[in-house]
Amino acid sequence: MEVAARAKRLRERAAGPDFHAIGDYGFLSDCHTGALVASDGTVEWLCLPRFDSPSVFAALLDRGAGAFRVGPRGLRAPVARRYVPGTNVLETSWMTNTGWFVVRDALALAPAGDEDGTHQHARELGPHDAEHLLIRTVECVHGRVEIETVCEPAFDYATKEARWKLVDRDALVADASGGGETLRLLGDIPLEIDGSVAHGARTLEAGDHCFSCLSWREELSGPRDAAEAVARLDCTVELWRRWLEGGTFFDQEAREFMEFVCELFHGRGPEAQIMFGIGGETELTEKTLDHLSGYVGSRPVRIGNAAYDQRQNDVYGALLDSIYIHSKTREGVPEEMVPIVFEQAEAAASAWRLPDQGIWEARGEPKHYVSSKLMCWVALDRATRLARDRGRNEPADSWQQEANAVQAEILERGVSRRGVFRQHYETDALDASLLLIPLVRFLPPGDERLRATVLAIAHELTDHGLVLRYRVDETEDGLSGKEGTFTICSFWLVSALSEIGERKQARKLCERVLAHMTPLGLYAEEIEALTGAQLGNFPQA
Repeated sequence: MEVAARAKRLRERAAGPDFHAIGDYGFLSDCHTGALVASDGTVEWLCLPRFDSPSVFAALLDRGAGAFRVGPRGLRAPVARRYVPGTNVLETSWMTNTGWFVVRDALALAPAGDEDGTHQHARELGPHDAEHLLIRTVECVHGRVEIETVCEPAFDYATKEARWKLVDRDALVADASGGGETLRLLGDIPLEIDGSVAHGARTLEAGDHCFSCLSWREELSGPRDAAEAVARLDCTVELWRRWLEGGTFFDQEAREFMEFVCELFHGRGPEAQIMFGIGGETELTEKTLDHLSGYVGSRPVRIGNAAYDQRQNDVYGALLDSIYIHSKTREGVPEEMVPIVFEQAEAAASAWRLPDQGIWEARGEPKHYVSSKLMCWVALDRATRLARDRGRNEPADSWQQEANAVQAEILERGVSRRGVFRQHYETDALDASLLLIPLVRFLPPGDERLRATVLAIAHELTDHGLVLRYRVDETEDGLSGKEGTFTICSFWLVSALSEIGERKQARKLCERVLAHMTPLGLYAEEIEALTGAQLGNFPQA
């Protein structure tokens, strides 16, 4: 019997019976993994030890698929939530009939040298690294409150039931095992075991603290008392703020992304696949998890990604444009990246005439998508610039000639009779990816075809002012059903309108999109235009 089905019979549950709105979740990360925390204090999504590992908590996808709650007994609506300013530490304020208290949640960070040595392939955040701990602290600020912790892991996407074992005589520490993995729940709240659930309660008075912590460190260690838990959380706050104070923001992340690219593409030749796992995995086989109900009944639930072996010609441009931009922040292209530039430019020169699945990973037949041709032009244009910077004029001339050929074909076959760029050569349908045309400098902003395309998308490919990626009834994408507006596409339109001089319209749309961020300042992949509800992958920004 699947864990999710059995969990419905348990007396004490971590997750409530109803799904939360997607925009209700807060996001925590230590740059190795991420957690989604609902407003009622329940962690409803967490994969360990990496972002792409099997889930431990997945109530987001099935109410019986595992969760971890810290909050007041019998109350699930907090007074307020925010991120501690300048950090990724979540703070939730609660008021009960008898008092006030504050919960702070964080995937803990430690100064460099304090980490436990596991998973060192994952990137560090500045001069510090992940603790491999989820720390949840509670402070009673007024009156008297009863706090409960309920931890209900469901290993391997809720296919492996958790087996609990109390570790100490005071019942403050318990280990959960399943699917070959072991987690430790520790704190200063006495625990009881009820099947696959560990739960406990404690009463606090004004000035009191308590904590509940989940550890997946190699030695399963964690804070020894509330004071240490608070200190570790305060350290995490300080390290996030120190990162912001550095002022370079994503400069280090860009360098490390380039190092990651070098590792992936070294020795692979020009025909590299379009995506990899976080650890460089090449097999990303897709399968469905039919035992999970899906978010609000959205099925099937999939893991993996069938698109990993698709042809998506836009990736050449995305890769070489990122290398080109990176080269402008330093003295040219790093020597180890030069072969990658040359190989991928040659690959783009060979691939641009071929149909593909396009930027949206369509599951239908390959098409001659204009945005794919556009990004092949970007690849050749950027490679030309990079080659000239190194004095390599012969390949630069060849790539420039090929880029000119791509541009000529797009202008001949990629424009409809009304002078608007089309989704692919066999249709006059619009596509939001065409908004990239002014952003990658394919044509000057005064070009009438470019201007007509941007305005056509603004008027014809929007829902209540927000941008759809395409009209589903005009596109053979292999999928069915209605979808929301795509958040990134609306921001693309803001930029495109600005590029063609429609500054007032751009500002109005930007203000509209910004108004749709969640109370915690996050965005999902999609927005339902009429209600503003967040839909799809979350968070994307």
